[in-house]
Amino acid sequence: MWDHLADFWTAVATAFRGVNGLLGYELINEPFAKSPFADDAALLGPLYQRLNAAIRAVDDDSIVFYESLVLSAPEGQPTHMVAGPGGPEYDDRQAFSFHVYCFNGTTAATLPLCRLALEINWRTNLLSLARLGGGGRIVTEFGAVPQDSVSLEVLETVLDAADAHLTSWAYWTFKTFGDITTSGNPHSETLCVCLTHV
Repeated sequence: MWDHLADFWTAVATAFRGVNGLLGYELINEPFAKSPFADDAALLGPLYQRLNAAIRAVDDDSIVFYESLVLSAPEGQPTHMVAGPGGPEYDDRQAFSFHVYCFNGTTAATLPLCRLALEINWRTNLLSLARLGGGGRIVTEFGAVPQDSVSLEVLETVLDAADAHLTSWAYWTFKTFGDITTSGNPHSETLCVCLTHV
């Protein structure tokens, strides 16, 4: 499977290297393990190094994004990794990526719990960044909320933290694409333009 993944990234990097507007390559979206306390350095580190090498063989300039186990940060578990997949010499071309969510269906009553969950997520990812010691950072996914005033407060909480921690971000997702993972709720996967009463 590692060979197939490496071949995939070689093909992608070959096709997209030098393309105007390319942000970078994210090795795996939301890598999963049964336990949020699993050792992501052991589970993901060697694979990430292999995939990074495949990309760097054809594109040594673009950013490579790498992510810790998806359940770790919400559970307060920083990454076990101590460097990006290219090592410190690639810190100018690699970035730790993470997602920032609280939980679906946040209401005015549960908004304080949501904010606490977001704070834990941010705090944990900042600990991960301190452990990694270098490279960029980006929230590669947040949002996915319906159009209401509570959702606007959730988005503002995430964006205020991103500004405070000088972290780039990408919203999930600009419009409904009808993909198989999210097509059941077309109103919660679009860019939120939330209106409130004055």
